[in-house]
Order: sequence, then C-alpha cells, then structure tokens
Amino acid sequence: MAVIYIWQWLRSREIIRASQIWKIISVSGASLIILLFITLKFTPVGTFLRSSFDPNYSSNQIRLDFVARLIAPMTNTDALVGKGLGDVVVQNFRVTDVSGVDIATGNAQEVQLSKDSTLVDNQYLKTFVEMGLVGLLIFAWIYWRFWKSAFQALTQPTPYANIIGLWGIGFLIAFLIQAFFVDIWDVFPTNALFWIVAGLLSAVNTRIRN
Repeated sequence: MAVIYIWQWLRSREIIRASQIWKIISVSGASLIILLFITLKFTPVGTFLRSSFDPNYSSNQIRLDFVARLIAPMTNTDALVGKGLGDVVVQNFRVTDVSGVDIATGNAQEVQLSKDSTLVDNQYLKTFVEMGLVGLLIFAWIYWRFWKSAFQALTQPTPYANIIGLWGIGFLIAFLIQAFFVDIWDVFPTNALFWIVAGLLSAVNTRIRN
C-alpha cells in the first residue's frame, strides 16, 4: 500500500515521467531481489521459510500426507467440478471426535488433534476439492473484478475514493496470501469483510460514474 501510494503521489506531481517507468521498475526490482536475498540468508526469516517447505519437518510431513490422501481419490470429473460443497475433509478424515465436554473443560489436546485431522489450512486446495477447476476459475474471476475495481477507485479524482481503492488493494493482497495458510472463506469475519470492502469499491465507482 505504501509503495502504491508513493508511486501515485510521484505520478500526480509529474516527478516520474512515462519514459522513466521501466528504468524505475528495473532498479526497484533489482533492489527488492537483493533485499530478499539478504533477508533469507542472514535473518531468522530464512530459517522459518526453509522449514516451512522442508518435507522432513514433522508438521510438514503430516500435512503432505494429508494432502496426498485428500487428492488421491479424486477422479477426472472431481478435478473439474469437485466433490461438492461442504466440509468434505471433515466427512472423510475425522479421526478424533470433539464433544462439548472437551471444549467446556478446555481439553486442548483432543481439540488440537481433531483440528489437525480435519482442516486443510489452504483455501485453494479446499476449493479445488469441493468445486474443482471450475471453482478456482470462479474465485479467480471474483478476485480479478475486486482488483480491477480497487485500481479504478484509486485513479478517481476524489480523495475518499483513493483511500478506499488503496485499502482494497492492500486487503486483497493480504487476503490472497493468507488463503495459502488458512481456509479463509470459512472464517466469518474475513468473509464478511471481503464483501464489505467489495461493496464499498462498487459503490464508490458507481457514484463517481453517475
């Protein structure tokens, strides 16, 4: 969001000319690569990321095994249209039942075991299993329309539209990244917030056009 704001500010004051755009992009890209290399090589962030993709890491072993057991039974038809809406993971892979007593008494171990055995922790994978390639394309279209509306609001002449557009871009990027690590659409607050921001973007663009 900060990068986009600074870029728009420089463009609006004609500090950046069209002929300089590719030069600036090249320099910024090279600087970002160098910064990323230093971060991964010499900071704890690199250690964390390497462990996240290490198949020998115990947590990753469990998740990779879970993903394999989830995708292996899928047919060609399932890959296109999915197995159907609903938490198919809970239906197929629940190995530990959690009762109200477990929750009320704070039996964290049973709850955690059940969670590890029933949640995908990846919205894209969950969408693929439930809705197949068709579902992924539908969500991609929704994200594209959201992204397009955010940039449209960002270029409007009114400050409040610019703020909502900038917020929309930042929100969507965070939403898409977080979806790799949690079933984001199943979390009610983030689900509701997505449509609230989308509605604001639509309202802003419609009001200005009219």
